[in-house]
Amino acid sequence: MRKSSLKNNKYIIIATIIIIILWEIVSVVVNNQIIMPGIKNILFECEKILVNGDCVSLIYYSLIRCFISFLISIILAVLLGVLSYINKWIYNFIYPILAVIKSVPTMAFIVLVLVWVSKETAPILIGIIISLPIFYDVTINTLINTDVKLIEMCRVYKVKEIDILKKIYLPSITISISNILSSTISLIFKVVIAGEVYAQPKYGIGAAIQLEKMQLNTSAVITWIIIIAIVSIIVDKILSVLLKKFNKWKGEDHYIN
Repeated sequence: MRKSSLKNNKYIIIATIIIIILWEIVSVVVNNQIIMPGIKNILFECEKILVNGDCVSLIYYSLIRCFISFLISIILAVLLGVLSYINKWIYNFIYPILAVIKSVPTMAFIVLVLVWVSKETAPILIGIIISLPIFYDVTINTLINTDVKLIEMCRVYKVKEIDILKKIYLPSITISISNILSSTISLIFKVVIAGEVYAQPKYGIGAAIQLEKMQLNTSAVITWIIIIAIVSIIVDKILSVLLKKFNKWKGEDHYIN
């Protein structure tokens, strides 16, 4: 059964309404706006944040940090993946570093990075550290699983190594990375915001969340969580459209060639 066949917008709307009603009931029972703010308070804070001119700037800077982390991470991952595939010494040198990154909690890296770099750069570096192993693993696994017979045939016909890289390896890597692109960018976005919470840059969603938390404004914190979810959904939809166009273009380009 496909995921698309399970999804039903009517049921999603009903579920959302039920969740809102249950939230309001729990809020009334708890009767403490710091612990469980009511829907009315959340809507008030939502309007207050959206009307504030800084809202767009906060979202913009968080997204910029996210995409900078993504671009640097993906370039490094593909470069290191290709080099590791070519040279076993490089692979074994990188292996323990990535193993440590995978095993150490994100919060520990955030604290360490804040010692090394400025508060403006720290969230970007955190995004790179967390996403690099993911893109690297995809790259190296794609290269390892490439059809050996196809590569041997290319070498029999004396196809240049650079052409093999451009026509076989890189397209395969691109397809593999595109399959995890949406989930990984969402992860980077969340990690960057977590870095902002601790780093406290001048502009950023995480910095705003930390400020509201210090003021015990739970309604505003929840509002920012909702905004993060909406922004993530919008980015995901945009990526889906772009990937469909890219895959269509690649298919037409392949057919022409």
